[in-house]
Amino acid sequence: TSVALAMGGEALLSQEEVAALYCRLAKLRSFMSLNATAVKKILKKFDKNMAGTGREPQLPSVMKRLEAEPFSVCRRRADGMAVELERAMPPDKVPRLRQLAQDALKRAGGGRESRPNVLPLALSLAAGLVVALAPLEAFEQADRPE
Repeated sequence: TSVALAMGGEALLSQEEVAALYCRLAKLRSFMSLNATAVKKILKKFDKNMAGTGREPQLPSVMKRLEAEPFSVCRRRADGMAVELERAMPPDKVPRLRQLAQDALKRAGGGRESRPNVLPLALSLAAGLVVALAPLEAFEQADRPE
């Protein structure tokens, strides 16, 4: 049987195609969630390390700014697409659809060799946050002779 989806126009997809799309979307949502968690943890650690310096905590303000960025908008859109896919399926098929997505996520992260190396990502995020959060005066003062 096929399912009609009204996302940017009418399209007919088989239930298997909808399930495959839902699984891919679940992987994307999981990746987005992992990145958001990484940013939060980096900021929390930054705030903890800077606690005695008189600096304001950065976590609340940066997270607020990130909510307006395209990354967060795309994350909400992906969540909405998942809901639309669930609505397009017969109600008795939705639990199976969710189970397929969970199984796909387990397979994607199952073996050690299949996991991506997140260290370069974490290091680049940390460096970007330090540059973005550090006031320019701090860098200028370090270059001036006394």
